[in-house]
Amino acid sequence: MDIFLYTDGGRRGRVGAWSVVAQTACKPELKVVEGGVVRDVTHQEMEVTAALKAVEWGFAESPKARLTIISDSYYVVGCFEHEWHVKWEQRGWRTSSGPGEVSGAVEAVTQPRVFDAMYTSVCPCSRAQRASGQQGCR
Repeated sequence: MDIFLYTDGGRRGRVGAWSVVAQTACKPELKVVEGGVVRDVTHQEMEVTAALKAVEWGFAESPKARLTIISDSYYVVGCFEHEWHVKWEQRGWRTSSGPGEVSGAVEAVTQPRVFDAMYTSVCPCSRAQRASGQQGCR
């Protein structure tokens, strides 16, 4: 079974929130499957938390499913598409410039099942446009 999981996370002030919405080929209607609110977190942690919760929910729903995680976060997609997690882990979960937002939920990307999912961005820009920082892309 193919499961498409749309994720989002964000933060305003000191409060962060995340959500996951699912869709399958068998049931094309969208279903809100999970969400949460957390205090004292970063925006990136909420984006990553949403993706991790999507993977957990998807494989619990159907252990042999083909999951596609759809995120508006270049940070989440890049973590897997560009294997940023490898360098983060080598640096003790720090950014290239030192202590930063690579913490908490981000370390969970080493969970084996996380890599069984496919990640894609909702950004219509090409990878080259995103990398160059072209207007309209993150």
